Amino acid sequence: MNSNAEMDFIKINLESESYKIFFGKDYIENSANYIREFTKTNKIAIITDENTANLYLNKISRSLLESKYEVIHIILKSGEKIKNISSVENLLS
Repeated sequence: MNSNAEMDFIKINLESESYKIFFGKDYIENSANYIREFTKTNKIAIITDENTANLYLNKISRSLLESKYEVIHIILKSGEKIKNISSVENLLS
C-alpha cells in the first residue's frame, strides 16, 4: 500500500496494463482534488449503475461542481446483464 496526499492506493499489475485503486477517508467528498491530479480537462462524465448512483453520485457530483467541473451523469441499470460489450457500444454511439 502506498500513500499519496492523504489517500492510499494499491497498484494492480496485469500482463496487459497496470492501474491503481484509490481509497481513503473522505475520498468521495474530496474526489475533485484527486481527479485534478490525473486530468487537465474540466469536463467529467460519471458512468455508474443505479445502485452505486444511489449511494455516491450526489457526493461525487457536489465535489466536482464546487470545483468548477462540468459534470454529466450516465446511469446504467444495475445487474450483471448490463456488463457487456453492447453496453459499451451504446455509450459510445
